[in-house]
Amino acid sequence: MVKVNSTRAGKILESPRFLKPELSPSMRKFPNDEISLWVNVEGDFQSVKNLSFYGDLVPFQVLILESMASLLVGKKIAILETLSVRECEAYLRDRNSEPALVGWGQKEENLFQTVFQWV
Repeated sequence: MVKVNSTRAGKILESPRFLKPELSPSMRKFPNDEISLWVNVEGDFQSVKNLSFYGDLVPFQVLILESMASLLVGKKIAILETLSVRECEAYLRDRNSEPALVGWGQKEENLFQTVFQWV
């Protein structure tokens, strides 16, 4: 069980910016049953103008996706090739030395690296 360990992450969960309350027709389903996720990326082949997602997600999944979107919107989509789950987790931290998420491991990290590549 992954536990949220930062105030910043808690505030993001209170009012997520990129998580949508319902599925939109423009969203594509992630082709893996490990996570229930639909994503829509708006922009051109160069940069991301907006990103939204929907799914049956647990809090830490919402947080990783919210941080990914925050780090990606307004940037070149090629950043996803180098973006790591650890960078997303670091984005959620209150202080640099204390992890924002506790209790997650290689399985979760691998899943989200796959999600990043898919997006």
